[in-house]
Amino acid sequence: YRAVERFRAQLEALDLAPDDLDARPDFLQATGWFVRRAVLFLLGGPLAALGAVVFFVPYQLTGWVARQPGLDRDVRSTWKILAGAVCHAAWVLLLAVVAGIWFGPLAALACLVGLPVLGLLTAGVRDSWVDACLDVRRYRTLLAGGEVLERLREHRRVLAESLEVMRVTLD
Repeated sequence: YRAVERFRAQLEALDLAPDDLDARPDFLQATGWFVRRAVLFLLGGPLAALGAVVFFVPYQLTGWVARQPGLDRDVRSTWKILAGAVCHAAWVLLLAVVAGIWFGPLAALACLVGLPVLGLLTAGVRDSWVDACLDVRRYRTLLAGGEVLERLREHRRVLAESLEVMRVTLD
């Protein structure tokens, strides 16, 4: 069990999955991936930046609630979801009321409809950015290959043999 856990931890440290050890980086695939991400960030980036500014206050409040001492990981996640829902909904309502007072009911309606869409777009682009950074790191690791990947492949082979022996023994 410890050997499997150690192998998992090594892969996790490199942001790799077991199947990644057999992947062969391909320049055409990497170029297509880059073009798709570039289009996403060029089109969605400015709107996501606007969303980050608009939702700065509820985002910070949500983080503050989730960082309260004494909360374990599961409870922290639950509080983050609940606080995020309440803070963001209250923020959208506040901005809609302010827009309604200053610019009229049509502006309030636009805020009620548009701000949640902006928030979701912002979260989606941010998540895509995080995923893209991990993909780049993974690609660089696989491209460099070398001794580290060979050791991981050998470790995987030894674990597979050990598990097969255990399976046969237990049958």
